[in-house]
Amino acid sequence: MKQIEITVKVNESFEAASQKLKNQGFKIIRESDINDIYMTSKMEELNIKNIQYILKNSVLLRHLKLNDKEIKKITYKNKEYDLKR
Repeated sequence: MKQIEITVKVNESFEAASQKLKNQGFKIIRESDINDIYMTSKMEELNIKNIQYILKNSVLLRHLKLNDKEIKKITYKNKEYDLKR
């Protein structure tokens, strides 16, 4: 199964963003706590100009808590970034 994840930076509180979505008809279907840790073997190459490249080529350790279930996994994501603002 292919999953697509879209992530955007939100410059307001979680509560305000959540309320705006609810006002547009969105409803909460699942709540979870996610702890992501990115790990790389390219620390010597890391600098402010290539951080997106390093993240794209990193391994992700994910600890997910859903209701009464805990999921731990190692993930590699093929990340693509649109740096336009």
